[in-house]
Amino acid sequence: MVFNKKTLRDLKKEFLRYLLIIIVMVLGIGVSVAYTNVYESVKSTVLDNWEECNVEDGEFAMYMPLDDDQKKSFEDKGAKLEEAFYKDMETDDGLTVRMFKTRENIDLLNLHSGNMPSTDDEIVVDKVFAKNNDLAVGDSIDLGGKTYKISGTVTAVDYLQRIKEFSDAGTSSTFGVAFVTKEAFDVITEDSSDLIYNYIYTLNGASNDELKEYLFSINQIVTPNDTYDSLYSFTERENNSRIVYGYQSVENQKTIGIIAAILVGALVAYIISVFAVNAVNEESQSIGILFAMGYERHKIALQYTKLPVIVAVIGSVLGCISGKFMTSMLISSTYSYPEIKIAFPWYMILFAVVVPVVFAFIINYIAVNKRLNTSPLALLKNESKHKNVKAVKIQSSNFIRGFRLHQLMGDIKSYAVTALGMILAIMIMMIGIAMDSTISHFADEAVDDVKYQNMYVLSTMPDQMPEHAEAGIIKSYSLKYEPANSYFTVMVAGITPDSKYYDLAPKVEGLNEDEVVVSTAVAEKFGYKVGDTITLKDLLKDEDVSFQVKEIADYSYGFQVFMNLNAMRKRYDTSSDYYNTIYSEDPIDTENMSVVYESSYDSVKDTVNNWVKLGRSEFIMFSVISIVIFVIVTFLLVKSMIERSKYNISMLKVMGYENSDISKIYINQNVYIVLAATIIGLPLSKVVIGKLVNMMTSAMKCYMPAYIGAIQFVMAVAVILIAYIISMLIVKRRVNKISLTEVLKNRD
Repeated sequence: MVFNKKTLRDLKKEFLRYLLIIIVMVLGIGVSVAYTNVYESVKSTVLDNWEECNVEDGEFAMYMPLDDDQKKSFEDKGAKLEEAFYKDMETDDGLTVRMFKTRENIDLLNLHSGNMPSTDDEIVVDKVFAKNNDLAVGDSIDLGGKTYKISGTVTAVDYLQRIKEFSDAGTSSTFGVAFVTKEAFDVITEDSSDLIYNYIYTLNGASNDELKEYLFSINQIVTPNDTYDSLYSFTERENNSRIVYGYQSVENQKTIGIIAAILVGALVAYIISVFAVNAVNEESQSIGILFAMGYERHKIALQYTKLPVIVAVIGSVLGCISGKFMTSMLISSTYSYPEIKIAFPWYMILFAVVVPVVFAFIINYIAVNKRLNTSPLALLKNESKHKNVKAVKIQSSNFIRGFRLHQLMGDIKSYAVTALGMILAIMIMMIGIAMDSTISHFADEAVDDVKYQNMYVLSTMPDQMPEHAEAGIIKSYSLKYEPANSYFTVMVAGITPDSKYYDLAPKVEGLNEDEVVVSTAVAEKFGYKVGDTITLKDLLKDEDVSFQVKEIADYSYGFQVFMNLNAMRKRYDTSSDYYNTIYSEDPIDTENMSVVYESSYDSVKDTVNNWVKLGRSEFIMFSVISIVIFVIVTFLLVKSMIERSKYNISMLKVMGYENSDISKIYINQNVYIVLAATIIGLPLSKVVIGKLVNMMTSAMKCYMPAYIGAIQFVMAVAVILIAYIISMLIVKRRVNKISLTEVLKNRD
């Protein structure tokens, strides 16, 4: 056909335009593919690793170790049992290392580098912990008065998320796990203080309920201050965040990647269609001649759609390739994953290649066909440029101002469509800018909420309260979060109304044993309001407890609800002076205390700062990509407005108008489009980003609201302004080059 050779000529003629469009597609689709690949790669790697390492079906901890008869009775129910005792040990520089002996049958280790320990003075450590603290194979580490040589680095399938306690909101760079030989561990545990009697098991046909029931039947332990079951904790695999959170945290990235691919595909298809229609307008007379010669409309429309589709194919394919390379950059280094095998799911080809190409074809075909839906005579006379201009009465003493307003009102539909494209580009840019500000703001808020320097949760009440310390009660429950289909730990904290460690303490004044003050984190994450009933679950005993939400108070770190301390003692039928939690300014001697959980201001700060540190590189990359996309889209849309007005600009030049006057009419008025897109796009972005952040953080053990502060809005406006100025300068050069002969090309 006559247009076959024309496609290549058009590509060469507007090479820069199509190159920029391809860049937008490569960046946008690349990110969307990378996010989806992260989900598929992490999930497939983790699940394969479960099989290879014989991952546990659950674990439990006892206050006293099981004897041989009890172990046999447990395994007689069909389960396989293995000891996974551990002891937390400190280094001289403040690191906490959880020491295990190497595994034999369950939760086997993945060797990342070096060798497994073969002598009593060798140790292997978690690879991420080693990286965070500059430890390498061959280095030495002092623990418990003994020096160990690091023989290798590993990942443990049951510590993918390296958290000290299940209630911890995130990982800390100062906490890690390590493994020594059985003989070396026996030496360590000669001093059984602080030794946790933890066991791991696989079901092999047994049931969790049956195993739990048996463990509860073991004799209770009685102390002068309390009576409690021998079973301390029982955690099934699906509720063990150390195991499952490593891939649950990336589940929503699949949805985000697909949505991003669709948005980028639609945006690019729209931009290309604008230029395709401009090309039809520019070549209207030639097309009219072809019509008169008998060429069919749909065949001409297909020819003008060919180049947009080719560009979409190139951009989509290159985007998929770049996405595969970006994948490793987006895999979080927070988690101790084994070597990730990069996957490329077939459905991503559909959304990253097929969808943008289909969008490009459909949108361009409809737009071009609609423009061609006129008579050959109208095309020959190029009437579309001069008809349907609304009669708008504009009172202005300045001709240029009046002409500019008349031009704007007469072509309001085209300007509105251009503004829509810019709004989409602004939204993509704001998502990138908001990511970093959201997590940074959350980190600041969480650290500000923690007023204590040290907190100790005890299994039994000590004989004497340390001086200059404050007593409290903490009980741990679980609350199911349906969007993530998982249980999150919620701490019920009993505090005094005059507690100096919680700003919200006065709010618990006068609460009875059935009333609680709910933190904003719990209220927002789970949707509770004042007057609601909150029901928490004790997964260990399979019991529910319910409270009435009396008030909601600002508190961001972790999931907590607060009770009046005396009311909590009454609710749980304890003595009037009972406590199991100690808050203090200075560290206290816990040698004679049974500490089950310890936290400090420094550890909280380290955890949230670790989030910011690990997420910042990803967010900066996304921000840069989104800003580049916005700048390119802004330039292309502004350029399209000038391309559409070439005839009129040429006419004004013939009439003797200077380039400066023409710029005032056709370039400066674009500021109204940018202004309108900014006014609409920024508030709309805040709403969309709020929904998106909720989706992205649904699996996180915290509530992280989207945050776009004044600085972020100023940054966005600055980027928009810079993009507009750059586009104007480039387009102004284009206006100056428009020849007077353009008007002669379209004469009747």
